[in-house]
Amino acid sequence: AVTKAVPRDVKIDVREMLLEGDKVRIEGETDSYASAEQITQNLDASELFNSAEMKESKKNLDQTKVKFKMMLQLNQKIL
Repeated sequence: AVTKAVPRDVKIDVREMLLEGDKVRIEGETDSYASAEQITQNLDASELFNSAEMKESKKNLDQTKVKFKMMLQLNQKIL
Protein backbone atom coordinates (compact mmCIF):
# COMPACT_ATOMS: atom_id res chain seq x y z
CA ALA A 1 0.00 0.00 0.00
CA VAL A 2 2.82 2.40 0.81
CA THR A 3 4.69 1.74 -2.43
CA LYS A 4 1.51 2.26 -4.46
CA ALA A 5 1.14 5.71 -2.86
CA VAL A 6 4.54 6.85 -4.11
CA PRO A 7 4.41 8.42 -7.58
CA ARG A 8 6.72 6.69 -10.07
CA ASP A 9 8.83 9.80 -10.57
CA VAL A 10 9.47 10.25 -6.82
CA LYS A 11 12.49 8.68 -5.19
CA ILE A 12 11.95 7.54 -1.60
CA ASP A 13 14.27 5.78 0.81
CA VAL A 14 12.39 4.34 3.79
CA ARG A 15 14.79 4.13 6.74
CA GLU A 16 12.35 2.75 9.29
CA MET A 17 8.78 1.48 9.33
CA LEU A 18 7.23 0.48 12.65
CA LEU A 19 3.81 -0.99 13.34
CA GLU A 20 2.54 0.24 16.71
CA GLY A 21 -0.94 -1.20 17.31
CA ASP A 22 -3.17 0.39 14.67
CA LYS A 23 -0.53 2.96 13.67
CA VAL A 24 2.40 2.82 11.29
CA ARG A 25 5.34 5.17 11.78
CA ILE A 26 7.55 5.79 8.76
CA GLU A 27 10.90 7.57 8.67
CA GLY A 28 12.64 8.17 5.38
CA GLU A 29 14.11 10.53 2.81
CA THR A 30 12.85 11.86 -0.50
CA ASP A 31 13.97 14.44 -3.02
CA SER A 32 11.83 17.45 -2.00
CA TYR A 33 9.21 18.85 0.36
CA ALA A 34 6.69 18.59 -2.49
CA SER A 35 7.40 14.86 -2.87
CA ALA A 36 6.99 14.29 0.88
CA GLU A 37 3.65 16.12 0.77
CA GLN A 38 2.48 14.15 -2.29
CA ILE A 39 3.28 10.85 -0.57
CA THR A 40 1.35 11.97 2.54
CA GLN A 41 -1.66 13.04 0.47
CA ASN A 42 -1.69 9.78 -1.50
CA LEU A 43 -1.50 7.69 1.68
CA ASP A 44 -4.25 9.78 3.27
CA ALA A 45 -6.47 9.06 0.24
CA SER A 46 -5.82 5.29 0.46
CA GLU A 47 -8.66 3.09 1.69
CA LEU A 48 -6.18 1.20 3.88
CA PHE A 49 -5.56 4.18 6.14
CA ASN A 50 -7.91 6.42 8.09
CA SER A 51 -5.30 9.17 8.05
CA ALA A 52 -1.73 10.02 7.15
CA GLU A 53 0.05 12.88 8.89
CA MET A 54 3.48 14.35 8.28
CA LYS A 55 5.03 14.77 11.72
CA GLU A 56 8.34 16.29 10.64
CA SER A 57 10.19 17.19 7.45
CA LYS A 58 13.54 18.92 7.10
CA LYS A 59 16.53 19.07 4.79
CA ASN A 60 19.31 16.59 5.49
CA LEU A 61 22.78 17.80 6.46
CA ASP A 62 24.06 18.32 2.92
CA GLN A 63 20.74 19.92 1.83
CA THR A 64 20.22 17.42 -1.01
CA LYS A 65 17.24 15.46 0.36
CA VAL A 66 14.29 15.91 2.69
CA LYS A 67 14.12 13.72 5.78
CA PHE A 68 10.59 13.03 7.01
CA LYS A 69 8.60 11.28 9.71
CA MET A 70 4.95 10.41 9.21
CA MET A 71 2.26 8.57 11.12
CA LEU A 72 -0.41 6.48 9.43
CA GLN A 73 -3.62 5.39 11.16
CA LEU A 74 -4.73 1.97 9.90
CA ASN A 75 -8.33 1.55 8.79
CA GLN A 76 -10.01 -0.62 11.45
CA LYS A 77 -11.67 -2.71 8.75
CA ILE A 78 -8.38 -4.37 7.81
CA LEU A 79 -7.37 -5.34 11.35
